[in-house]
Amino acid sequence: MKKIVTLLLCGAILVGLVACSDSNQDVVTVEDAQKAFDNLKGTYVGTVMDNNVPTRASVTIGRNFSVRDLPIRPLLKAFLSDEEMAEALKTVKGLVYQAPTVSMAMTEDRFQLLLVMEPTDWQFTVTAGGKDYEISALMSAAVAYFLKSEKLSMEIVVQSLSCNGQQADLSLEGISYFIDQAEKQ
Repeated sequence: MKKIVTLLLCGAILVGLVACSDSNQDVVTVEDAQKAFDNLKGTYVGTVMDNNVPTRASVTIGRNFSVRDLPIRPLLKAFLSDEEMAEALKTVKGLVYQAPTVSMAMTEDRFQLLLVMEPTDWQFTVTAGGKDYEISALMSAAVAYFLKSEKLSMEIVVQSLSCNGQQADLSLEGISYFIDQAEKQ
């Protein structure tokens, strides 16, 4: 269901981007989009929810996209008990999710710059009860940068998830992260 909603959202954005422009309006050029992207580059701090608790996360945009302090609890709960998860969370620090930017577009009204990241496999290992758990999450991300406020919002969607080769069923309850109104540092 989340994939359908995401596809519909992408379609709506695409329709908005390719809509015919009024002859009185300026046409958005590649140079306009590149200038906006150059302004966007940097590190932003925003809030992402972790177990219904707001948690600080930092997003860096450059040639690649990276997120520090992305909560891993939603990924682990598919495989670990609460006790194992508490122990496992103590074994990891400083995880960074990274993905290359694959496309960029500016809305016709120059209100926002949209970036889409290449789906990327995020792999890390946690330990609980003396056992290693190798987590692999295929995730895609999209960023909207609001030109006037110079803030960004982003969504990261987990497309597939496995632990030690065992796939999680994400069909009923998918996993996604949302950071809204992150501010440049």
